[in-house]
Amino acid sequence: MIDRLAAPDEDALVLPEGWARNVHPRRGGLPGDAAPPRPAARRSLAGLIERTRPSLVIADLTALTQ
Repeated sequence: MIDRLAAPDEDALVLPEGWARNVHPRRGGLPGDAAPPRPAARRSLAGLIERTRPSLVIADLTALTQ
């Protein structure tokens, strides 16, 4: 029986290791730890939620079950 070497996947993009720091995170990107949100971003989001909370509509689900 002849041993065959596996051919590289021609459809896969393999970046050099030195380029990894330049890759922007996105779906299917490089694996790694998620960056924690910045404190200013947390405060900004909390303020947005508080400002829009009065305009949120909460559905009355009891009407759907009768």
